[in-house]
Amino acid sequence: MSELEKFLAMFELFGQERRFKIMVELSRRPMSNGQLSALFEVPGIWPHLQKLEEVGLVIKHIYGPRDVKYRADPDALEQMSKFLSSLSVTATRNIPTEDEIVEELS
Repeated sequence: MSELEKFLAMFELFGQERRFKIMVELSRRPMSNGQLSALFEVPGIWPHLQKLEEVGLVIKHIYGPRDVKYRADPDALEQMSKFLSSLSVTATRNIPTEDEIVEELS
């Protein structure tokens, strides 16, 4: 998976409400599949965790056969933040001044 494809997959997953909420919770503290299911009062959190893990947004820690916790990967979130910041800087640099706009319209 290329870097661009990875970012696209990450942002796509953040665009889904349930996965966004899971990421918010996992950024606060590590949680198990069962804890997340109870928190959201729904079964079937596992497929969401699996997708988030596949793109590197979530890290799985196995402490024992029935003790698995997930947490948000701070490095992945930092990469996303830097990517968005770079877009912001680029966009800001490309904003024409008032004089440039007037000159272009003349």
